[in-house]
Amino acid sequence: DLNGDGQRVQARGLFSSWDSWTLAPVVANSLGGLAVGAVTKYFGSVRKGFAITFGLVLSAVLRVVVTGRSISPAVAIALPLASGGIILHLAQPRRQQPMEAEAKKRE
Repeated sequence: DLNGDGQRVQARGLFSSWDSWTLAPVVANSLGGLAVGAVTKYFGSVRKGFAITFGLVLSAVLRVVVTGRSISPAVAIALPLASGGIILHLAQPRRQQPMEAEAKKRE
């Protein structure tokens, strides 16, 4: 026990200092994880990538508007890279495999 927290947890319990505000980020992260799983399951990983990129752009814009601070260098690099990836993906439509084309003909 380096900082005394082990003894405190043993004496009072692990969640003794938690209140309703402590649960807010836990619930938000849990719901976010469920949302990511649902998007991936029902819409696929490509659309999940679109949603993540849109969230990155939205977060950057809101940070500038709400706080007045500029975006970080990492975000300044990530935004054009992710946006460029989406543009490239949309510019190059998926080619049908021969098996898929034949299946469509039978329908």
